[in-house]
Formats: sequence, structure tokens, C-alpha cells
Amino acid sequence: MEHMNFDDLQRLLIREYGPPGEKLISDAEAKNDRRSANITAINSSSHARSETEPYSLSNSDLLSRYNNYFCTEAAETSKFMKIAFALRYQVYCLERQFERAGHADRLERDEFDSHALHSLLFYRPTEEAIGTVRLILPDHGVDSLPIQSMLRENGLNAEDYFPIEDTGEVSRFAISNEFRRGASDKMIPGSLADPWTKIGRRELRGILPSLGLFQALLRESVEQDITHLVAVMEPKLLRMLASMGIRFTPIGPLISHHGIRQPSEGYLPEMLDELRREQPENWNVVTNGGDLSRRMNDIPRSGPDLGHQLLHL
Repeated sequence: MEHMNFDDLQRLLIREYGPPGEKLISDAEAKNDRRSANITAINSSSHARSETEPYSLSNSDLLSRYNNYFCTEAAETSKFMKIAFALRYQVYCLERQFERAGHADRLERDEFDSHALHSLLFYRPTEEAIGTVRLILPDHGVDSLPIQSMLRENGLNAEDYFPIEDTGEVSRFAISNEFRRGASDKMIPGSLADPWTKIGRRELRGILPSLGLFQALLRESVEQDITHLVAVMEPKLLRMLASMGIRFTPIGPLISHHGIRQPSEGYLPEMLDELRREQPENWNVVTNGGDLSRRMNDIPRSGPDLGHQLLHL
């Protein structure tokens, strides 16, 4: 099976939109994008990499390290959407073989994309995307969240576990091993002995990319007044997130859906409280220094959270 490597993706995007690079990151809806100034703001902040001070893992907190090497952007333009779909094809069709490969355009899409919010994770030293995630929003139609039909097929009613109207479904949580290696191998400013280069390669293999994608999910949730997250995940991914302090609660037994999967849910205020107690530095990254946690707590509650109470009886 032919893999789309890092350079293949870049050639596909160049053919469609022109050369990538800094413009690829800063070009997202400049006139109206709520985060169009995010890159410039972070680069000029105290978290940005200093050209005169040496950078090391020992002299920086986790959020500063994240902001030095990564950033997320909402995929709200056709350019960014195509990058997200290409990353999904690489991860879900080629690396994990979760979905069928063979798409002529090498883009992975489905019917839930039309009512989902998509985010991209960028690696700053090469200014290229290495990961993506989407948050599927509750729609007024039947089974707007994929988990609803999966639970019903197994004799469970989704409304017994979470309030549909306040819930978003985490989906296509993808960090490409191929693109992560490609970004690590790219020549970036400075010699290979440069501390920024060496540490950046280490950060690519660590937990910061996953924490960054969860930060993007939390930001989208806050902006849409979403207080609950659900997902149908591989047990391996659930264990990985739990090791970082991000804990989902299982719903029912394991199911068979492109392999063994576990339907799960989480009430975001409680998830964030638990994350802060267990791993405060990870909480600091996920909440962007606490800002997203404060905004989450400001979301008005629509009524008693009966589904959540039942789950924890």
C-alpha cells in the first residue's frame, strides 16, 4: 500500500493552494477569524522562543514549552479543511487502516463533517500541520452524534448517560506518526546541535501534541457552550489520555466498530477539576493557563444534569 508521506502532502497542497510555510498558518480568515492573530500574539509573548536565551526542558514550564513548539488553529477555510482531511487519510486509511484507502484525492471525509468543528495542530519550527481533531456538534436531526446509533445498537439509550443538546463528540483525533517523523527530519534554522532543534524533536515524540489537540477541543467546546464530551475510542487511546490525567467514563461494554472500541463520556468541569488535581502542568496546557477553565465555568447550565447523575449513582 502506498503511503502519503510528509512531502506528498505538501506537494498536494502546493498544487492546490501554492507553497506552504508561514502563510499557511497565518492565512486563516484574516479579516474575520477569531484566532487570526493567535500566532503573532504567542510569538511576541513571554512564551515565545528567545533568540538570545538558551532553551531547555529544565528552565521552562510545560505551557511555555508547548507554545514554543506548537499551536492549533481552527480549520475554517477550504485550505485548512483540505489539510485536515489529508491528515485523516494518512492516519485512518494508511497508518491505522481504520477506513478504506483508495480515495483518488487522498482526503478522508464523512457525513458528520458538515456539522463538526475541525482543528489543526501545527509544529512551529517547520510551520507544518502534524495533527487534527474534530468536535461533532449536536444537530436537530436524529442521531446527529455517531455514538447515539452505536449505543442503541447495543441496547443503550444515549439520553440516559448525557444531555444530547450540551454534548459534542470527539472524533478523528489524529497525530500522524509519518508526518511527525517528517517534521523531525526537516532542516530547521540552526545546526543539528542547536538546543531548539534537539528539544523540538523530543517534544514531537512526547505528550504535548496530544495536549494541544485537547486544548483545541476545549476551546471549541467553550465557544459552543458544550459541557459534555463523548467518544467511541480504542482502549489504547483511553489509557493514553488517562495517563495524562484526561479521564473519560465508560458507557456500557466494549463494542465492535472497526475493531474493539469503548463508548465513553465526560463532564468537562469535572474532567478539568480532576486533571488539575492529578497533573496541574497538563491542566495548564489544556486550559491555556486556566483561561479556558474559567470560560467553561461561565457557561450557563440549561437544567439539571440528570444523565450525568444517573451515570454516577
